[in-house]
Amino acid sequence: MQVLADGRIRRTSGEWEKIIARYQKSSLAIAAFCEREEISTSAFASWKRKLSGGRKRSPSFVELTRPS
Repeated sequence: MQVLADGRIRRTSGEWEKIIARYQKSSLAIAAFCEREEISTSAFASWKRKLSGGRKRSPSFVELTRPS
């Protein structure tokens, strides 16, 4: 973890992997976990997406239309 001159914290991908592993072992909601770890939910979500290969979930509902 590197603290920048403006007070922001920069973490490596390895550090984020450990954070996400801790989240997965916890029974906390993302917001509660991020508050406990003192990290932003947006940074957490971004790194979680990056480390999962950037996969987006498929929609659970797909509208079908009948050809004319």
